[in-house]
Amino acid sequence: MSSSQLSPADLLVLDQFGDNLEAEGLQESSIDLYSSMMRQAFKYNALDSVSRFNKFINLRRKKLSDNGFNSQIDALSSFQKHAQFLSIDLDPTLLEKIKVVCSSARISNPTLVQDRRAYTQSEIEGIENLETQEWRWHFLHIGLNFGLRSNEIRSLEFPDFDLKNKFLNVRAATTKSKKFRYIPITAAVYPVVKTRVSLKAAHQKFYLEARRGKKVSDRSAQYWINEEEQLGFKILAHNLRYTFATQLWLATHNIILIQKYLGHSSPEITWNYLKLKREDLDQEFLDLNFKVI
Repeated sequence: MSSSQLSPADLLVLDQFGDNLEAEGLQESSIDLYSSMMRQAFKYNALDSVSRFNKFINLRRKKLSDNGFNSQIDALSSFQKHAQFLSIDLDPTLLEKIKVVCSSARISNPTLVQDRRAYTQSEIEGIENLETQEWRWHFLHIGLNFGLRSNEIRSLEFPDFDLKNKFLNVRAATTKSKKFRYIPITAAVYPVVKTRVSLKAAHQKFYLEARRGKKVSDRSAQYWINEEEQLGFKILAHNLRYTFATQLWLATHNIILIQKYLGHSSPEITWNYLKLKREDLDQEFLDLNFKVI
């Protein structure tokens, strides 16, 4: 398999692919896995032709375990599904070949998509008043008010909070796209953030620590059984992000603003992520009976 570096165009397509998977509702671990699998396909130039694709599939079947090969097939299937939304021009014959292979080559059941929804106002109030471990409450607070992904929250360090200029810096190394972004700290959120940063213990590095000097693990961040019993509904880290996006949309109707702070690669991804219907917006525009002069 070629060890050549991916081109900027390939990296852009992979970034867009990851955003589409997020909009579809896949968990971060699945997005990372599928992106890694498609990176291998790009390195092998598997999408250049049908013959090249066939060679790639045969090579991966020999090299990977059953589970690994399933993941490769799932990644290709998702890529074929989202190809029309990506900055890539693929031969229709190749797309059909991918579809046929993916429908028959998989060895077990497909990956399940998580139940994504925005929390209601009463549920948000329940989260705000939740009796839980301190780091868990702050995980919820950051997720709902900044719209970060689980890994981005867990990776936050105290210097990421610029209290002087009132910005939260999301370091590139912690993001899915490996691109830096910043999010303003609003006046309403600032007091909680300022208090936690000011009370930082000498040994602490991460904004959230389950144990002394230890970053909160992904497993811990997904384990909310006691809290769910109190609340009466299931907590999913990604639903915090989705709630942030939904609330911001209801407050602003500004898709560019939401795209910027979610870190999506295009407004179209954000449209899809929020499951917004264009016809609903068209009707809203008609109801305004808008006229400039």
